[in-house]
Amino acid sequence: TSVWMTNGHTYEFAISTQNSHGTGPVSAAVSVIPGTLLAPTGLTATPGNASASLSWNAVTGATGYYVHYRDVTAGQTTLTRWSNPVTTTSATSVWMTNGHTYEFAISTQNSHGTGPVSAPVSVVPHA
Repeated sequence: TSVWMTNGHTYEFAISTQNSHGTGPVSAAVSVIPGTLLAPTGLTATPGNASASLSWNAVTGATGYYVHYRDVTAGQTTLTRWSNPVTTTSATSVWMTNGHTYEFAISTQNSHGTGPVSAPVSVVPHA
């Protein structure tokens, strides 16, 4: 357990072994931002006419949630984040193209920053 870290700052950790013959190689580093929250779970997307209804499980300590999306059919390769967070555990995306495959993911937000993005889900809106 690492203590005395500053919330909102990014820290990297790596591990190596040691014995009487010396120190072993260092593992791959992992990053952590203390004070940020876990990614939401249970994300579902229900298709509608040029829309999708999203819902996910609440995360304790979250003050908002960011919706991330991309239009797979249009060739978008990265998720784009909505400008403003929502304060509930549901949202509706509109102005979508029927028949296109979209991916959505959700991240948490609090006073320490934005947490990691959830596993994405796909949806195809239709008339």
